[in-house]
Amino acid sequence: MKVLIAEDNAFSCKLLVKTLEKAGYTAVVAEDGDAAWSVMQTEQAPSMVLLDWMMPGLQGIEVCERIRSLERTVPPYIIMLTAKADRDDVVQGFEAGADDYLKKPYDSSELLARMKVGARLVQQQALMHSLIDALPDPIYVKDSRGLYLGCNDAYAAFAGIDKDQIGQKQATDVLPDAQAYKTHMDDLRALAADEPIESEEWTVDADGKKVCHYSMRVPLMESSSGLRGLLVLHRDVSHESLGEKQLRYQHKLSVLGSMLSYVSHEFKNIINAIMGFASLGLDSVDKENEAYEYLDDIHASGEGAKKLLEKLLDFSNKENQEMELLVLSDVVEDSLGLVRMMKAPSVALEFSAEAELPTMYGDRVQLQQVVTNLCVNALYAMEGRESAVLTLRVETALAKHSDEPSILFSVEDTGCGIPVAAQEDIFEPHFTTREGEGSGLGLSIVKTIVEQHQGIIEVESNEGVSSCFRLRFPAKV
Repeated sequence: MKVLIAEDNAFSCKLLVKTLEKAGYTAVVAEDGDAAWSVMQTEQAPSMVLLDWMMPGLQGIEVCERIRSLERTVPPYIIMLTAKADRDDVVQGFEAGADDYLKKPYDSSELLARMKVGARLVQQQALMHSLIDALPDPIYVKDSRGLYLGCNDAYAAFAGIDKDQIGQKQATDVLPDAQAYKTHMDDLRALAADEPIESEEWTVDADGKKVCHYSMRVPLMESSSGLRGLLVLHRDVSHESLGEKQLRYQHKLSVLGSMLSYVSHEFKNIINAIMGFASLGLDSVDKENEAYEYLDDIHASGEGAKKLLEKLLDFSNKENQEMELLVLSDVVEDSLGLVRMMKAPSVALEFSAEAELPTMYGDRVQLQQVVTNLCVNALYAMEGRESAVLTLRVETALAKHSDEPSILFSVEDTGCGIPVAAQEDIFEPHFTTREGEGSGLGLSIVKTIVEQHQGIIEVESNEGVSSCFRLRFPAKV
């Protein structure tokens, strides 16, 4: 991951570069505030920023405010580096848009720990946006005033607008007049409600095609500030029968459920890290200190967020399969975009597939979830390793204990391996080898999906050297 270091002290800057590159980050250096601002305006701007408060030219606080004024799908994670310890200064930094701050002089291990939290948040935000963009259903988000905040590719195509230009526009700027008025009124009614509202209506897309949309409008609430905005999802049900509609209502949108399953249990890792830092802070200050109350609020908010994620996981783990005839190598290849986005530069990704593979019956979304979960686990196992390799293969093999053809999918990494004592338990729910980080749900979900496809999963690991997961699925004869 690329990190901008905005620091005018040459010695401190050189030390930061060395520390970050040793940890696997790519450092970009700016010696003053103006240079930092120039870097962050480029298309390939770094995903994280270490920003010194006091610099020549623009001060760090001004640079932070300007960065937050940019419209970015995934905003950069900003850590302020400052010798200022006054509470008002810290509050000013957060109000300017900083995500975290670190008081000079700081310990490099603490800096890297905080950056690890930031990197995960950036990666998960990018992943979530990619997943939402990949959905075929039009989705948009509005603020509490009814103005667009953003949308996915499907909604941009439906409305005939560039999704990067939709921010802060009204419905009348995006849709035909009559359609805009109805959409705006429906959205306002949903904003006034305290629970999701479902509806079905005929509408017209940008090409003039008449479509029937099943719509779900979900108010976005924050416990501290109340209503935040509205999320709206449309699904084209023009050709669905009554039975298919009932099935759709019962299963609560399988694609969205699968996305929630992955994103929810990974976001739990980030929340645990935030709560961990809050706990450390609570242990470090007296109860009479004003900061104690703030830290206690952070910890309590984290507990609430964890409970919300558990509800999302309960929802998304319900069985909901849409089986079709497919080629497994195509499913794997479709999942690699996300994997390439998440992997460190030091990790090489190798993928091979046997020519003319037999087909199999499977749920494409669930199988993509299997591929993503296994690859994410492999990337975690290779963190900090130089010249690491992630190898994916799809080939034909004979089923175990029979002559029937099967499809073998393997995921092999050159990471830290799995302890022998843990190999029998890794597929159990909530079991994790990443103490305090993982939720223990990833491999449990993988095993459940594989078994629902009449497949089997095996693991072979050499602790400290490598791991290989092999999945066998019955081929269509």
